[in-house]
Amino acid sequence: MDDYRPLGVVADFSTLLSTYFKGFTVIIEPYPDDNIIYDPLMQFYCLDASLATKPLFAKYRNVILTSGTISPIEMYPKILDFTPKVMKAFDIALPRNAI
Repeated sequence: MDDYRPLGVVADFSTLLSTYFKGFTVIIEPYPDDNIIYDPLMQFYCLDASLATKPLFAKYRNVILTSGTISPIEMYPKILDFTPKVMKAFDIALPRNAI
C-alpha cells in the first residue's frame, strides 16, 4: 500500500479540485532557480471566507464576530455574506505610542 500512497495524494487533491471550484484557487510556487532539486509546491486555497462561515450562521441563532484588524467594520457583512443585527466599532483607548 505504501507504494501507492503518492497516487492517493494526487487522487485526493484532484477530488478537492473537482468538488470545490467557486471561491477556491490553486497556487503553484515554482522551485528556486538555484535549486537543483525540482520540487515545486502546489497548494489549494479558499479565497472566500463566507464559505467557511455560512455553516456557522446556519447552525446558530446568534454569532459574535470580533476583529482587531478589519476596518472599516462595514466590510464584515460584505466579505462574509450576512446581514448583521447589531454592529459596533470601538475607538482605540490607548495612545499610539503605547501599542
